Amino acid sequence: MTVIKPALDLFIDANILLVLAYCLWRVAQAIIQNGPLKSDHTCQLVLLKSVFALTLISPLLAHAGVLIGNVVFPNTPLTLSDIAVAAYLRGDIALPAADFETMLKARRHVTMEVLMGQYPWVTALIGLLVAGSFVQLVRLIRSAARLHNAIEGSYLWRRTQKVDIRISDTVFAPFAGRGVFRRHIVLPSR
Repeated sequence: MTVIKPALDLFIDANILLVLAYCLWRVAQAIIQNGPLKSDHTCQLVLLKSVFALTLISPLLAHAGVLIGNVVFPNTPLTLSDIAVAAYLRGDIALPAADFETMLKARRHVTMEVLMGQYPWVTALIGLLVAGSFVQLVRLIRSAARLHNAIEGSYLWRRTQKVDIRISDTVFAPFAGRGVFRRHIVLPSR
């Protein structure tokens, strides 16, 4: 159980991060759709890449923020639970102590209930999520292999510094793909 708990915490944190990134993207998209940049697809692509990059580096930014906060304000609470406890001790939160403690320990309590397997529907839901993840991973590997085979089975027509233009008898529609080192454009021979 102690081995699974960090993985479950990481899964929960990653999903919270994905939901926040999605909300940030939707807000940015709504602003663009109602503004003068409605038809500027380049700006929209740059914005999408920026949100993606911020999502990727947000754990590092959060860790750096905590470190900077500890140096600049050494006695100031920086976690949400510390801020809530400070507000409770000041009298800003009017709850009985037992209810406040239950609220603070809610995530740990839910995590432990999931790990203990007390609810069969939660175990079934986790099983479905694992099975779905496995199916998606197999589909991704199969699609990558098919794409690799389509590119490798095509004839190299032209080559620039970073782009290969290829001709293939097996594809029916042109497509572009990006490899590790080169970009590929595959055109049907017809």
